[in-house]
Amino acid sequence: MDLVKSLTYIFDDEDWIVKIAINLGVGLAAAFLMPVLFAGLVFVAAQSGWTVMLIRNVLNGKPHPMPKWDDFGGKMRLGVPPMIAGVVYFLPLIILSCILFVPAALAGDSDAGSLLAGGATCIIFPVFLVYGVLASALLNMGLIRYASTEKLNTFFEFSTLWDMLMRDTNLTIRYIAYLFVVGLAMSLISSTGIGGIVPSALTAPINGHLAGQFALELETKPKRS
Repeated sequence: MDLVKSLTYIFDDEDWIVKIAINLGVGLAAAFLMPVLFAGLVFVAAQSGWTVMLIRNVLNGKPHPMPKWDDFGGKMRLGVPPMIAGVVYFLPLIILSCILFVPAALAGDSDAGSLLAGGATCIIFPVFLVYGVLASALLNMGLIRYASTEKLNTFFEFSTLWDMLMRDTNLTIRYIAYLFVVGLAMSLISSTGIGGIVPSALTAPINGHLAGQFALELETKPKRS
């Protein structure tokens, strides 16, 4: 895998300005419209579908893998299953957070509330760290397979997804490390005023290309017996 390639391939596309600009608009719409009866989910699904198409284009060896934004409805339909899978994967963390932090919120600004909040944080942090990393890794494996199958159940074939993760642990660790580096860089950029719009435009094309590269390298590895 080549992290630099996932950053620079964007600019090799003669239509990169239009594609990235629309991707930015979709990302911002998702963020700003989410509080309005979850209207932002439409744009989340579309961007997810766009990413699936990007992964597929990388797997098929297209020289300019970023898809055009010419079929919004089709991208939205393609992106609904990954979005549903993401909710299911992280639902346990959401439920656990509610169980742990609601009592602290009800206790309000008091010693009891502070004690409950502190205890909840001590419990939830290691769970988030371990479960969050594992769930994210499996979800990414599911997304890679979904790019070929377009079936929701692909995300829940855990033995197959685990086999993908374990087929080459060094490769998997490198892939996860690259995702972490990209996420950290985007977080730092977000904290700098106008730079806050950059993640909405670039996270999907970078992570999607990395996923495609990972899948291509994984295809050369023998399956575990």
